[in-house]
Amino acid sequence: MKDIIQMIDHLTGLVLALHGLCMLIINFTKTPNKHLEGSLVDNLPANMYRVIELFAGLFTPLAKR
Repeated sequence: MKDIIQMIDHLTGLVLALHGLCMLIINFTKTPNKHLEGSLVDNLPANMYRVIELFAGLFTPLAKR
């Protein structure tokens, strides 16, 4: 039981650290333009930024201020 609680504590710390990192990235960078044309590889930076935005907005409704 102690191991499970310790694992949950580590996972919670990891999620909160990733959330904080995503908040920093979102707030200190410009939103990349996503071109309507092109493949998934061409739009990779915009798609990765969108994933980071979603994770940053996981706990706070307004991630970018």
